Amino acid sequence: MLRRSGWIICLLWLTTTPVAAQQLHLANTEVRALTDGSGLHSVTVQLPASYYQSSHFGHRYPVFYLPGGAEDLLLVSAATHLAMQTGKLPQAILVSFSLASNDNQPNEDRQSHVLRHDQLLALLERRVIPFIERSYRADPVRRTFIGRGKTAHLGAYTLLRTPGLFQAYLLASPDLWYQDGFLLDRVRGWSEQQSDLNARVFIGVGSLESPLYQSDEHDRVGDAIAFRTQLAAWRYPGFDVKLSLFDDTIHEAAWPVSVIQGLLWLFGAESQDNQ
Repeated sequence: MLRRSGWIICLLWLTTTPVAAQQLHLANTEVRALTDGSGLHSVTVQLPASYYQSSHFGHRYPVFYLPGGAEDLLLVSAATHLAMQTGKLPQAILVSFSLASNDNQPNEDRQSHVLRHDQLLALLERRVIPFIERSYRADPVRRTFIGRGKTAHLGAYTLLRTPGLFQAYLLASPDLWYQDGFLLDRVRGWSEQQSDLNARVFIGVGSLESPLYQSDEHDRVGDAIAFRTQLAAWRYPGFDVKLSLFDDTIHEAAWPVSVIQGLLWLFGAESQDNQ
């Protein structure tokens, strides 16, 4: 049984550069940094308690990749604790990292936007993921991308650009409005380049994430519906997409609800089969 006191949080020693600006104040935690041309990235790994149990030495775990950094790791860790403890979700490795260059740039043109996202994908594909799968008993066919807002926008871009990199996507309130709906304009063109796709996609949005209810809010509801409608047209046997609109929920509250509801949809059937 997974107990919070038994959780072990390990550092990925990608470089020897310490992260001075942000420390994760939890037991058995150490944060280091990965530096490259796209910025400074803090990377932390959390392993389930069963990882070091002799009965699980042959077991490979799904990995949840969280590009929102340590703050997102804390929320996902807390939100999934009971569901993992009771077997409603599989025990998983959590990997959080901070993408310093993922901030939305107001004056950025589309070409620069695409280039920046491609650089972030290269960091994931060539450095972070290979390191995890070399260093830990990570299952390479059970990678999950979990993002919110701007990082969910990156997740949507990843799905369209390199769809096989992850087998599951949890996109909470994605910033699909960015660059005048750039991604929404590209869904059909990118889908036509795919011959097959095995992935599950969960999109979670609060029903109040709309200018109809909050004058300063982007229309994340309308954008999410449009995105889901376009993805639903992908008739690949191994592809599935679900959109959940959470009643009476603002943007800030949609994130934790999306995490637990999304993971239960993505992994619930698998967990029941393994009980």
